[in-house]
Amino acid sequence: MNIKLKISTSDSFNEKTENIFNGTKIINNDTIKYTYNDEFGENKIFLKDNNIKIFRKGEINSKLILELNKRTQFTYSNKYMNKLFKILTKKIEILEKELKIVYSIYDDLELVNNITIHIKEL
Repeated sequence: MNIKLKISTSDSFNEKTENIFNGTKIINNDTIKYTYNDEFGENKIFLKDNNIKIFRKGEINSKLILELNKRTQFTYSNKYMNKLFKILTKKIEILEKELKIVYSIYDDLELVNNITIHIKEL
């Protein structure tokens, strides 16, 4: 199904973005998949139970696996770096047509950034 997604982000450096993207939503059994393209490439978001996967492919490549109160790791890759980071997911809130995520990114034990993402179907 074709949809519009409003995606808002903020971080610990007070950088904020808010964009509206044309995308798709596919529901398959107990998994919801959103896809959309932004200025960096193709993005896919998978929701299943209380787990979220965010895949980016293009100028920025990454695969985030977000599980509430768990540490996971991901590789962030672009033309300037290819680095392994760790994530601690602090909040996952899945509502009807809406998703809120809060997580922290670490380089070894050093906090790099705190990220908040709010995704809403329009």
